[in-house]
Amino acid sequence: MEHLYDFAYNWEKISIYGQAGVTDDTYKLADFGSDPWNLLECVPTYIHIVPSFNAEYVWMMRETAKFYKHEGNTDKAKQLNADAEDMAQRVLKLYAGNGVWNALYPNGKKVPIRHVLDFMYVGKYMSPDLSPDMRKAMVNFAESELITDKWMRAQSIQDIAAKASDRPDHGPLGAYDGWPPGTIDALAQLGYADKALAFYKSVLPVTAEGNWSQSHELWGDNKFNKKGRVRIDERGWNSRDAIAGVDFSQVILKAFMGYYPGIDGKALQPVQKAAFAGAMYHVLFGGKYYTVTYSDGKSRMIAE
Repeated sequence: MEHLYDFAYNWEKISIYGQAGVTDDTYKLADFGSDPWNLLECVPTYIHIVPSFNAEYVWMMRETAKFYKHEGNTDKAKQLNADAEDMAQRVLKLYAGNGVWNALYPNGKKVPIRHVLDFMYVGKYMSPDLSPDMRKAMVNFAESELITDKWMRAQSIQDIAAKASDRPDHGPLGAYDGWPPGTIDALAQLGYADKALAFYKSVLPVTAEGNWSQSHELWGDNKFNKKGRVRIDERGWNSRDAIAGVDFSQVILKAFMGYYPGIDGKALQPVQKAAFAGAMYHVLFGGKYYTVTYSDGKSRMIAE
């Protein structure tokens, strides 16, 4: 519990609030420094205070609160939830409009970032805090600037740092293999399960190339539009051990079948109706084996 608590509040240790040029209340967020290698490595503008990982801190505080509540420590749980709510409001101040988020630098400078990380992590972990208009705008941004016919780009071509960020995993001409399933999850959490499922199906041809890699790149004459061809990246180095294949199965279980056990003892969480049917056999939960199914908009757990 102490370990979870320390993780959830680690943002306080790296916040630079109170220093010269960072005295506004909005700066009570995690600041990751001025070195791009602290985060996305190749994206020079993705520095200091970014929405993505701060949204994750909001989620970590709220999840940790559930553990304390389960243990009967309601005071600690209330503290965590209150701090998470305050932090969520600060994160929302980074919204730039039109589905795009800002990075916040010292002295009040805001830089618009058109990257999947903010869409993905804010969408996954703070969707209840967003207005319907914000959710719709974020989905429109992802569909128009990130998602392609058979894959996606991690960074929009329209991002101000796109020309300086050309790496297959985090730049405008490809994506790390974990970003598509993360995007699928975010689409579902934002209330667009139909679009999430459509994107899931569209990346299927990529698997025909065999064992997955660290990232896939967009290439060919159409690499700057939605019809770009997709292949295991051939530019720069590639860590074949950095695959994210399990994410593609996990997102099916969580976003479409609703199997996502919580500390409250519930295995199935509410999911949206989607044109999908499936079954997962021999799932061990609570000392017993179950078949988890989804069909006709309903999730079920059947004891085996």
